[in-house]
Amino acid sequence: ANHYLRIKTQGTLSNRDGVGAFIKLTPDVEHPESFQVWEVRSGDSYLSQSEMTAHFGLGDFEGTVDLVEIEWPTSGISQRYVDVAVNSTLLARERLLGDFNGDHVVDAADYTLWSDSQGMTGVALAADVAGQNGMPDGVVDQLDYLCWQANFGLSFNAGGPSGQSVATVPEPASWALLAN
Repeated sequence: ANHYLRIKTQGTLSNRDGVGAFIKLTPDVEHPESFQVWEVRSGDSYLSQSEMTAHFGLGDFEGTVDLVEIEWPTSGISQRYVDVAVNSTLLARERLLGDFNGDHVVDAADYTLWSDSQGMTGVALAADVAGQNGMPDGVVDQLDYLCWQANFGLSFNAGGPSGQSVATVPEPASWALLAN
């Protein structure tokens, strides 16, 4: 009769299984003091292995989980999921910084999206992945371009990131960088 949420982590820049990922679940953001945490780990005991999927018991909580925050161990990337259905398993994939269009490849199409969004402000902008604190900052600027440039040529497959044949990285127009 009780509810739950399971979270399976899959790293791209961090390790494949997301070992070391720190997950914070806040079922109701109107009550931020009621949260649960989980660190994905392996090798819990001698000659056995615990499941690496995080399992959060929600009791009689119904509706959707308002906020799930994941901090990835190697990259330090923080991701947020909102309005997650209860009694389900969320596959949380560490995003590749610079994959603005979400196709799991950092390429020229992402540069085009960044270029078209340059200077835009607001929330949930696809090309806004980096700010001073490592989280999206509400502005599409040169920090987002640098994330794209650093990961240009990477793609994600089930085994983790892999390099492609890398072409020359295009430089943004000088006005784009000087505008900020």
